Amino acid sequence: MPGGAALPEVLLVAPHFPSPEHARDGQGVYVLEVARALVAQGIRVRALVLRFGGDRAQEQVEGIQIQRVDPPQPIESVFGLYSGGNLGPAMETLARAAKAETGSQGFVAWCHGYECGAVAQTLAALGVPVVGVLPCSSVERRGWKE
Repeated sequence: MPGGAALPEVLLVAPHFPSPEHARDGQGVYVLEVARALVAQGIRVRALVLRFGGDRAQEQVEGIQIQRVDPPQPIESVFGLYSGGNLGPAMETLARAAKAETGSQGFVAWCHGYECGAVAQTLAALGVPVVGVLPCSSVERRGWKE
């Protein structure tokens, strides 16, 4: 970008990122809408989330690269994450996958949802800049956009 700082790549880490046609729960809709807004600002967004039921392992929609990680045991829907002792092991799996994704620097991690606290701590310990919930309006305030 002439005269401006390079835009970061955002690694969006969340429990769930639905395909746009299946966005029904509050967190899924919120994450999808914010990712769309970041892409509209010219920021590359990679979503790293858990895979539920019939979700595709990888897809690219609306400029958002989505990678879904299989939890240790199959979980049919995002709501099953919170029962049967699934939450801890699933978040550990997501943390390991996020750690592997940090091999190339140059992005910030956005860990959305209280479930991703351990993921955020792991990435911060590795020196990856972590943002809790990144409101769209903060993109320009941080000087990432001309």
